[in-house]
Amino acid sequence: MAIRESTSCVFSVGPVTSEQARGRPVDRRTDVWAFGVVLFEMLTGRQLFGGERVSDPIAAVLTREPDFAALPPDTPANVRSLTGTVLGARFESPAARYRRSARRLTQPKLRDFAVRYTAAW
Repeated sequence: MAIRESTSCVFSVGPVTSEQARGRPVDRRTDVWAFGVVLFEMLTGRQLFGGERVSDPIAAVLTREPDFAALPPDTPANVRSLTGTVLGARFESPAARYRRSARRLTQPKLRDFAVRYTAAW
């Protein structure tokens, strides 16, 4: 059996931040953006940014706004606002994104929603 060397790579593009897409350093604060992407995808049942090619979501995170109209109409206002805060802050510095989002995530109504929503799984 011959072993062949491949120059291709198979992977999926998950929640990529604007700093990741630009090749800049990232740290744990990137998880705030990832949380927003997962929340959006849980609520809508679709990818935040899709595309035909693996590069399409990366390009989209740099050029497009998330489609907040895709959120279900019965999404609680505070959850809709949190999603907008986290995903709308993608061009801010990681520190600013983290600060703004942390203030929102500590609100009791959001904690209660998260507990109820995840308990249904």
